[in-house]
Amino acid sequence: MSDIIIPGNAQMSAKQKVCVLIHTETKRILCFCMDDQFSKSFESSGYKRVEIKHANEYDLWAKRLREQSKRENEAEDYAYLERENATRQKLRQQLTDRLPHLTEGPQRLAVESALHCLDTMEARKKRYREESFMVNEGYEATANVGEVIVNNVMAPKNQPKGN
Repeated sequence: MSDIIIPGNAQMSAKQKVCVLIHTETKRILCFCMDDQFSKSFESSGYKRVEIKHANEYDLWAKRLREQSKRENEAEDYAYLERENATRQKLRQQLTDRLPHLTEGPQRLAVESALHCLDTMEARKKRYREESFMVNEGYEATANVGEVIVNNVMAPKNQPKGN
């Protein structure tokens, strides 16, 4: 067990203060931004600005933004699948109707491959939209991206390769 104690409600420093912009009518979260004059200018455009003062508030709003993104992506996927469904179903029906008449050979393999391709395309479309995260959750916010890339690509000159 670790001796490190993490406070449940860590205060964010003035340098780190951020806010969330929320549309007043739709209650949709627009984005996170720095708590500065620029973010205050959105209040006159129909957005409510919620100041985030503690780390747990940030986590709460990040969770809400992920849930919102997931709902919107599901709605987009559903609309896409419904819009393309008639064409896809006709194509699938034509391919499955041909399949019993083809006993072997390249034509049967082509039809089976096309059916598999339809299934894969639908699965990829759904899987592609599943993951949503904040930028600093996707990559450690304290790391210098350029430095990490250089260190991974180029070993220091005095260090032997392979170490």
